[in-house]
Order: sequence, then structure tokens, then C-alpha cells
Amino acid sequence: MRTFCRMTLLASLLTVTASAQSADPSTTAAEASVAEARSARNARIARALGLNSPNDLGAITLDAPLRVYHVDLTSLQRYSTGVDASSLLRDVGQRLLVVRLAGAPTSTIGVLRTSAGWSTFRMGDRARAAGIDRAASALAGNAGERSGGTFFVQVPALGVEFLASVQGGELRLSPVKDAPAYGVALGSVRRAEEVLASLVPAAQTIPASSP
Repeated sequence: MRTFCRMTLLASLLTVTASAQSADPSTTAAEASVAEARSARNARIARALGLNSPNDLGAITLDAPLRVYHVDLTSLQRYSTGVDASSLLRDVGQRLLVVRLAGAPTSTIGVLRTSAGWSTFRMGDRARAAGIDRAASALAGNAGERSGGTFFVQVPALGVEFLASVQGGELRLSPVKDAPAYGVALGSVRRAEEVLASLVPAAQTIPASSP
């Protein structure tokens, strides 16, 4: 029964990730924000997107959107080895798109689903964009094929972020940034169960009222 539930959860992740990386209205929302900034030659937005000049707004491209999942503090505090890690992932109605100029990552655009549709709510963070690139390379090197693509996992209470992929029927995580205090190293790829189990002691020291 546990194996069946595990495979069902992983299958649902593959399905929703594939749909997020096809025709997605979140991409349209991000593109609209860029187009508006481009037409206004908005220098502030250009800087937020890691660009040297508003002229570069016409040359940027956007990666396919990454579906964003959170692992909340309470679930992590209660986590124990053997529990399917994918059961802790909560879809928060956000997408994250990497912005590129001449192929190089310059920043990210965060898009939020609201009752009125999708809208951009955050731009910037060159380090996160570069970290996503590094994690994507690590995941690609770990397996010949990344079934169903990748998605983004955050543990807000600890400030750690991962790029995730289902490989060989298992959820695997690659950090987007270093977090030495938690044994999280950029460029590594580990089973999600191992990563979450290693974070439990730190999570249990945080008051339950945190995110």
C-alpha cells in the first residue's frame, strides 16, 4: 500500500511538472511584465533583471516556468526516515522563471496565481538564477534523462532551496545555494528522503509559529 501511494505521488509530480513546462499562463504573465518594461525602457526593472541597460530588455529570454513547492516547518519537524518525501511538498501557486541574456542566467521572475489570474510579484536574484543553472547541470549529470523535467522546492523556515527531479522512480534534490550549517552543498544531488532527514534536527530547534 505504501509503495502504491508513493508511486501515485511521484506520478502526480511528473504530470504537473510536464504541464507547467508546456503552454502555461504564468509564462504569459512574465512575458507581459517584460514587454511592459521594454516599451517603457524601464531602467529600474532592467537593473532588477540583472541587465546593464534597458536596451538589453529586448534581447532576454525566459526559461520554461518551474512549479514551486514548499515544505512547511511542522511537516519537516515530524518527518521520519522511510516516509515518502514527496508527501511533504505543497504547491503554493507560484512559478519561477530564469531570465537569460545571451544564454547566461541574469535573474529570475516570480509569478503568483491569484483569483484574477497570474501576475508577476518578484524580479531579481542573479545568485538564485545561477544556482538553478548549477543544480540543473548536476541533476542532468546524475541521470541520462530527467523524467518529467524539474521543479523548485523551498524550505522557508530554514532558507534552503532545491531544484528537484524524479529520477529512476525517486525524488532527488540538488541545492540552489550552499547552506553549510545544514550540510547542503551546491552541485550535489541526493535522495529527497536523505536531505529532509538531515534537516529535521535544525527544524526541531525552531518555534512552531515560524513558516
